[in-house]
Parts: sequence; structure tokens; C-alpha cells
Amino acid sequence: MPPRSTRDALRTAKARKHAATDPGATIVAFRAAPQADTEDDAHRIFDALNWAQAQWPDMALATTGAKGGEKIAIKWAKQKAVTLVLAKADFDKNGRAAPFRANDELIALEPVCVLTLANTLNGARGASLQPFGPALNLGQKAAERGIRHLPVKTRG
Repeated sequence: MPPRSTRDALRTAKARKHAATDPGATIVAFRAAPQADTEDDAHRIFDALNWAQAQWPDMALATTGAKGGEKIAIKWAKQKAVTLVLAKADFDKNGRAAPFRANDELIALEPVCVLTLANTLNGARGASLQPFGPALNLGQKAAERGIRHLPVKTRG
């Protein structure tokens, strides 16, 4: 067997590493407000994720794993045995920009769809709260890149 060049060996190692970390599925990204943790929120999140899975049966769910609605989405993924890809916000490295850097990582995964829930669906609770900036930001980034963006809304 002829000797391999360093370049070929590095290319092979990089391909092997990429294959080991590639989710091997269609990515659907999801961001939700921390206060989106009510029963109504959970129902709508599950409805949105069930819709996405019907559209892309091989989907993997990409989220940051933040509290609230994203924890609900993680529970859904575990129940449905859907591959989960976490882009955790690194506050030590990025400070206050961490949630937005996590959005950059989600977009870099080239999702086919971005689902967002910028506030709780509980009217009494959500009326006094500002929409969650990182969820709005992810929707804007998706729109800039021509990625389908669907805000999770109330039924009807």
C-alpha cells in the first residue's frame, strides 16, 4: 500500500470527526421564552413539533436547552426518540451575547425550519412580559437567510 500524505490523513480524520458529530437528519431549530412553561405553552409546543415531524420524519431538534419552552421541547424529543442537538449558550465566553451566539450556531446547522415562541401563551401572564429577544432574533436570522420561520401561536 502506498504511503498516505499528511493532507490525506488530515482530510480523512476530519471526515471521520464530522461523521461522528453529524446528526444525520433534517434539522428543525426551536427557541422559546423562559416564561413559556405553562400547560397551554406545552400543548402548542408539542403541536408545533408534531407538525414539524410530520413534515420531516427524519428531523433532529436543535435548541439551546434553556429553561421554559425549550425544556418542554426537549421532553417532546425524548418521548418521540428524536435526535437532539444542543447549542448551549456559553455565558463565560460570550457574556450577555451568549444567547445570540447560540442562535448563530443554530443557524449554522442549516435548519429547514425555525420554530419560535417569543412569549408565553398564557394571556394574563404574558401581557406584562416583553417578548424573548433571542427567539425574535433567531426568527430574524432565519428570514435573512430564506429559512422557513414559523412563530408558535395560539390555536385558531
